[in-house]
Amino acid sequence: MTTTGDDITHRIQHIGNVPFGKEGEQTCIKNVLYVPTITNNLILVGQIVEQGMQVCFNNEGCFIEKDGRLIPRGWREGCMFILDSNEVKSVMYAKGLKTETSIELCHKRISHINLQLLQTMQLEGVVIELPAFELKRVDQVSEACQLGKQHRLPFQKESSISKGFLDVIHSDVWGPAQTSAIGGCRYYITFTDDYSHYTWIFPMKKKREVLSHFQKHKGEVEHEMGRHIRCLWSDGGKEYFAERKN
Repeated sequence: MTTTGDDITHRIQHIGNVPFGKEGEQTCIKNVLYVPTITNNLILVGQIVEQGMQVCFNNEGCFIEKDGRLIPRGWREGCMFILDSNEVKSVMYAKGLKTETSIELCHKRISHINLQLLQTMQLEGVVIELPAFELKRVDQVSEACQLGKQHRLPFQKESSISKGFLDVIHSDVWGPAQTSAIGGCRYYITFTDDYSHYTWIFPMKKKREVLSHFQKHKGEVEHEMGRHIRCLWSDGGKEYFAERKN
């Protein structure tokens, strides 16, 4: 973030270099901040002087010189000096390198590296032209890293209420679907054995078919397993108790 003279805070989106001056006489202003919410192009005199340019102001206007060449000229309007917009090729707001968002931007660009290690790289000059920044806290962590490194707590150990096949059967009904399947089915019913987790699925055209599907499934599975269903768990829907029109 960066703050203008009216105490309004703006977000910095990019930091880069901008061509400056007339065609054939251009130079480059480095480390320019791109802030879309600032409607005017502002230049920090101290920054361009540090880059080997000279700035002269008088009652008529101003000019910037480098290596004996005049780059852009400007005129005076009250207490402001306005440069020719044709000689500035990009919208920019120029200021010093020490910004609060520099560390956030570098952190994102270098694969979300540890912020303390990033500061060490900056202090030791490991990365060329890495902007200067300062950690607010030693344990400072970016919001994206906090969210990305969260993990789900483990589920509690499963405590099965059944000791064998068909002791408990869980059942549920899904539907209606907006689009009918082949044969006109818009619902399906599931039966899941609590002990083995084996699941049977039956498509249905109407919700009233639930009871008949359960009776048929019960007869088949009890005959196959040689055991009886002891308990049926459902959400208590009326379709499990009586045939009815849907």
